[in-house]
Amino acid sequence: MAAKQDMVGMAMCNVPPIANAAGGLERVYGTNPIAMGAPVEGGHAFLLDMATTAVAAGKLEIAMRQGKPLPAGWAVDATGADTGDPTILRQGGALLPLGSRLETSSYKGYGLGLMVDILTGVLSGAGSGLFIDRAVLTQGFWFAAWRIDAFRDPAEFRAEMRRMVDHIRATTPQPGVPAVLIPGDPEAAARADREANGIPLDAETIELLDALGRKCGVPLPAPVG
Repeated sequence: MAAKQDMVGMAMCNVPPIANAAGGLERVYGTNPIAMGAPVEGGHAFLLDMATTAVAAGKLEIAMRQGKPLPAGWAVDATGADTGDPTILRQGGALLPLGSRLETSSYKGYGLGLMVDILTGVLSGAGSGLFIDRAVLTQGFWFAAWRIDAFRDPAEFRAEMRRMVDHIRATTPQPGVPAVLIPGDPEAAARADREANGIPLDAETIELLDALGRKCGVPLPAPVG
């Protein structure tokens, strides 16, 4: 919304703890996501939306429904050992911070997660996610929008953004990688595909939606194609 109004926008929120501290064995912070948007001339906005953990918790649910194991570096069991079990959070396990291990800079994701908790929970008065009452699930939020015209001409900003993203997209990808992308590119491509071809869903999700629809008196739409 901010990017559409020639502003740079940022949003964060805290989440009940499901991730260990860097080097720790106990849950101390949540996925605590950070999002940012900025306008780009002639294309979709730069849109970053990321968890400060190695992966968003929803990825575990998707893996569970699809019967797939987790990649190494996503989650650990109660002893701190890597696990491929997508149900591990229900068994006392935890997500790892962004960076996964101390040796691969997990303290950076951990630090970002605590930064989000401070800005959204401690500063707002909602309280640190460490002490969120899960029965009530009170969360803190932090929003900001910077007017580009307070710094420079918005058209010049958008043009410079376009120059930057075009240059990055033109850089050489690693072997096996189709192209170098900008945050927001995968989502824009997915939106175009979904609008044209519908939304792919696994069987369990379809069953859940069908049951919810029948409960609410809303029939499940017919599949596309």
